Amino acid sequence: MLYDNPSSLKPGFSFLDEPRNNLTDAYDWLISQVLKDIELRKKFIKLEDAACMQSFTAACNGYLAIQREFLSVILILVYFTAGLPPRREELIGVT
Repeated sequence: MLYDNPSSLKPGFSFLDEPRNNLTDAYDWLISQVLKDIELRKKFIKLEDAACMQSFTAACNGYLAIQREFLSVILILVYFTAGLPPRREELIGVT
């Protein structure tokens, strides 16, 4: 089970930072998995030398654009199929 703390006002806080989830090392694990896979490494990471790593901004921005579009489609589906229209706070919180 995953826990979240929506009342946290800390910038960048996510469920990965929630102590009850015990996922504090998840970011490091994800980076290690990307570095192990050649295709993922080519797509997201540019290794200039062993100490310097730069992400490919275009690949990351492309992923975020796809995610944003997916969330917009989900929002529309929920809006039309969930019964009563959402209140302003509910609608703003999703987008």
